Amino acid sequence: MAKKTRRKQAKRTPSGRISTAGATVNPRETVTQQPHRRWLPEKMRKDQRAESALGRLYLAGFLTEGQVVAGERWRRLMADYARVIDAPRPASGVLARMIEEKAGPDTEAPPDDEVRNGVAISDEELRDRVLEAMRAARGEIAARDSSGAVMRMLTRVVIDDVDVQDITYLIVGLHSLATFWRTFDDGYRPMRAVRAPREENADIHETIT
Repeated sequence: MAKKTRRKQAKRTPSGRISTAGATVNPRETVTQQPHRRWLPEKMRKDQRAESALGRLYLAGFLTEGQVVAGERWRRLMADYARVIDAPRPASGVLARMIEEKAGPDTEAPPDDEVRNGVAISDEELRDRVLEAMRAARGEIAARDSSGAVMRMLTRVVIDDVDVQDITYLIVGLHSLATFWRTFDDGYRPMRAVRAPREENADIHETIT
């Protein structure tokens, strides 16, 4: 006859499992155990930059500061571009969130040369400048890869904030933008193994294709 074991005396849910209600939760520990941070060295998981895919690659040593700055500038340019052409928001809401949440507080004030006699440039002038900036940036990227793979990887990591799938394409894109915008510092990082990416993001952004 099997020996009976005493059931642990604890508050239980209707299903019979031990209730975790009222248990003390350490917010910092919860943050460091998030799946998108867990692959980083423990001391880097608490860094605020670990919240974004671009920031995690920088903390892990795969990207330079100049490349990250170029990535952030590309994100802001994409937001400005979507606004001036009044692009429809995709059903997934990814681009909409990028525009409304990220682009708002991060958008830089117009440079001095975009203000004339203390008056900001007109909407038409702003539209022309944004379209020209996008044309030039896309041209730099296309000059290094006509297949579209670099643009897709920039979209995946910088815009969609999804883990990198092919870091070679990402670095080529960020390197070309960093050189073009002169945020470039010390060039390419040595290639190292990266963790397996998440599933391919199937969202399609009409403003990018």
